[in-house]
Amino acid sequence: MTRDAGSSWQRSDRGLPQDNAYLGVLRQAMCNDTHDDPGFYFGTSTGQVFASADEAGNWQQIAGYLPPISSVHAAVID
Repeated sequence: MTRDAGSSWQRSDRGLPQDNAYLGVLRQAMCNDTHDDPGFYFGTSTGQVFASADEAGNWQQIAGYLPPISSVHAAVID
């Protein structure tokens, strides 16, 4: 994760698979929602969807066993 246009980077992998994790993520398969504190979401080529509600500090899998995911879009419903 970067907050300074790429001058520095910080790991953001808490909650993601660590061992033997062969996940591919396409550029269009990641998005954020429009809350004041945005949630982030991404899908993998192996059919999982991960979400973070704390600016990518912690991740959790919210869906699995899907076909390869090439695009993700978030909608906020109030």
